[in-house]
Amino acid sequence: MFFLTSLDATGADIQVQKNVTLSLAEVQLPGFCVGTDPEDPTCAKVSISGVMSPVPEEGLEEAKHLLFSRHPAMRTWPVGHHFTMYELHVAHIRLLDFYGGAADLEPHEYFAANVSCSIADDMHSAS
Repeated sequence: MFFLTSLDATGADIQVQKNVTLSLAEVQLPGFCVGTDPEDPTCAKVSISGVMSPVPEEGLEEAKHLLFSRHPAMRTWPVGHHFTMYELHVAHIRLLDFYGGAADLEPHEYFAANVSCSIADDMHSAS
């Protein structure tokens, strides 16, 4: 879920080109890749590509509930900025988490992954 305005470069860009790639790196997470060069392949990186589109009217209330329950401050962002709720329809995932090159994953493989712990659990146990 993304809450975007055309006043921002990303919001303006998707008005013209709906294909996007979201890249995330493990080093961004607290306590991960400590002592490892962020460019080392063992410090994982994922690129998620697909088409960004506005949330359809019939799903808008649920989307707002999900987003605003996690980020309540967004409710008060300026109405005049015309923020719009978007969703990313994932088409391709590329994961680099070890030597030997990146792995290309189908969306169903990525979303079916069995994750043994959550980052929230890791962060709480570290404090």
